[in-house]
Amino acid sequence: MNRTQSVPAIDLERLAGKWYVIAHTPARMERLACGAVVSLAPRDDASLQISYRFTLGTPDGPRKLVRARGHALDRTSLAEWRLQPFWPFAWPVKWPCEIKYVDPDYQSAVVAHPKWKHVWILTRTPIVPEQAYLDLVGLAQSLGCDPSRLRRVPQMLGAPLPPAAGQPG
Repeated sequence: MNRTQSVPAIDLERLAGKWYVIAHTPARMERLACGAVVSLAPRDDASLQISYRFTLGTPDGPRKLVRARGHALDRTSLAEWRLQPFWPFAWPVKWPCEIKYVDPDYQSAVVAHPKWKHVWILTRTPIVPEQAYLDLVGLAQSLGCDPSRLRRVPQMLGAPLPPAAGQPG
């Protein structure tokens, strides 16, 4: 796979669920994110319902929730997406996003802007061994990410997170 390609094909059902953001090149709103979690839920129209939850700075920091809808550009590969945020209404802009890597067991993934402006390294567990983290950073680098721009996202076990979309709290 070259540095500009996304993965050949994605299984949406296996991609669905909770992913922990263990590193990213943060957008302005997430520069101090802690306990960042992305939840993906496939919809009947082949789009994705996305909830991105985190706190700012500390577990007691302000809670943030960003909801978006993901629209696949290619419904065969399902690797290239346009994300339309809802905050508190649907934005007319759709942000490009590509799944650059997902491991065969769907336990880790690298998601990025097509030109690597923003990157998210995701895992199914909030804490990963140091060597596994370094391996994922190395993988992201081999795919085109500048590792000096990555910020490791603190995952605080037991820290309360904002509720997912549609849940009370």
